Amino acid sequence: KNPRVMPVVSARGCVFRCTFCHFVFWNDPYRYRSPENIVREIERNVGEYGINYVNFWDDLSFGSLNQAERLADALISAKVDINWNAAVRTDLFGNPKFPESKRRGIAEKFRESGCLNLGFSLESANEEILVMMEKKVRREYFLKQVEILRDCGITSSVSVVFGYPIETEATINETFSLCQDSGIYPSIGYLLPLPATGMYEYAIDNGFIV
Repeated sequence: KNPRVMPVVSARGCVFRCTFCHFVFWNDPYRYRSPENIVREIERNVGEYGINYVNFWDDLSFGSLNQAERLADALISAKVDINWNAAVRTDLFGNPKFPESKRRGIAEKFRESGCLNLGFSLESANEEILVMMEKKVRREYFLKQVEILRDCGITSSVSVVFGYPIETEATINETFSLCQDSGIYPSIGYLLPLPATGMYEYAIDNGFIV
């Protein structure tokens, strides 16, 4: 009710280099602020501007579970009365590399600290396209992340990218079906081969760009 929102930049760059992404072009390394520094800015914004909602205005707010947990712990310890949203990857809570109990525990801390929504990309439900994207995630990561967040009371905002060279009507339906089965309505983007990206080189090598 009565949201008073302010953006906070907590991180820049990305830890991955997907073949469609502009971070390859910018060669922008991932770096992030300390939880203490972020909390101080939020406390100032609460005190001076009366905000009650923070939009972490990042391409990737959390590059690891440890980084994510440290910020959640800092927000909880500071007792900052806000809600917030952020951008993550599909493998933050979905990757089975870490025990599910750990992933769920950190998601619960997110909700306790005020998180209401996380945005992340499925990009495609087709495994061949994910490999071509060098996304380094699997469709089951997406399914598990949506499940964990939903169980913790956090909504998911999901985006997909259509138009890879091996895209077909069947692969598009595959992506839509996975979203529908998960109760997700995705935001849709289209492949644009940006200079210096893997897909730009692919387009040149295959005569799509001359």
